[in-house]
Amino acid sequence: MADEVLRDINLKQRFSAYDLLGPLVVWAIFFGFVLIFSVTFLNWFCVREDDDITVMEEWAYNHNLGLRLGPHRHSVVARNVNKHRGEIEIEEENAAS
Repeated sequence: MADEVLRDINLKQRFSAYDLLGPLVVWAIFFGFVLIFSVTFLNWFCVREDDDITVMEEWAYNHNLGLRLGPHRHSVVARNVNKHRGEIEIEEENAAS
């Protein structure tokens, strides 16, 4: 009886296109959740106004999106980005001389 059962088991698996797209769908859902979570919850509820500006706020300012991607006002982000750019230019001038 055991020999009959072992002969009836087929170990070859056949995958359809839907089976192969499963990991891609899971990957997209996971990283979509991480993106939405970081833009909303982390940026708005875990960053205070007296903290430094976030990378997302700086990115939105540099690309002229006109969006607030964090708790800081647009003028605060502009001041910090321009201050940072000035520091980089000074370092480049010092390195060149």
